[in-house]
Amino acid sequence: MKNYEENYWTKRAGKYNKTSWVKDEDFIDAFLRMLPNKTFNSILEVGIGTGAIAEKVAENIGPLIGIDISKDMISKINHPNIAAMIGDARKLEFDNNTFDFIYMRNVIHYIDNQEEVFSQIYRCLKPGGYF
Repeated sequence: MKNYEENYWTKRAGKYNKTSWVKDEDFIDAFLRMLPNKTFNSILEVGIGTGAIAEKVAENIGPLIGIDISKDMISKINHPNIAAMIGDARKLEFDNNTFDFIYMRNVIHYIDNQEEVFSQIYRCLKPGGYF
């Protein structure tokens, strides 16, 4: 992950929700408008961070699972429709064809082997699913 391992995110976790892009409602709403206008039974967020976006997705699209490499980031999540877990996008520990919808936001530029991550996402995405 381009040298952005857990230590980097541990240092950022405490102040992460105070950054402008995390608390900017207009920015979040613009992202949500880009998502499919439907509900899903199985959703995965890759790089859930503190769950700022996941909370909005869970309220509007459906309950979800979120993975992040940082336990300090996911420790900030407290939402009944979000199951957060430590995970690495390079090795998604889910069965093939598990999710109807997989998304990531503000993550791709931190990934050093994007092909490996996208291969994992494709493997976990149900046929006809959305990424």
